[in-house]
Amino acid sequence: PVGEDQLHGCPFRHYDNDNLSSLLGNLGINGQPKESIMVHKKMNNYQLACAKHFEVMHPNAMGMEGLNLEGVGNHPNAWFKSSMRYYDARGGNADKEKEVNVRDTEPVE
Repeated sequence: PVGEDQLHGCPFRHYDNDNLSSLLGNLGINGQPKESIMVHKKMNNYQLACAKHFEVMHPNAMGMEGLNLEGVGNHPNAWFKSSMRYYDARGGNADKEKEVNVRDTEPVE
């Protein structure tokens, strides 16, 4: 299990329902997409929740030619790699000037 002050692990597995719901809201995921992710989480289908999260955060990724989505719901490195390839295929991230240091992010309280 993930210990306090540790920043690894799957939020779909390790966050309780309230924290995950709040996190998704903070990411701008609401309505039906949020409910779909939460249903998978509540049914302990963490990989499906993660894959749905990827789908919501990366519109039309499923139909992009040459984009390999294998393993997206199974490992964070696969999620990240596919996300980077998605933005590369779209011509880059519009928010390039806004760098995010993942180590500086805090879990939702």
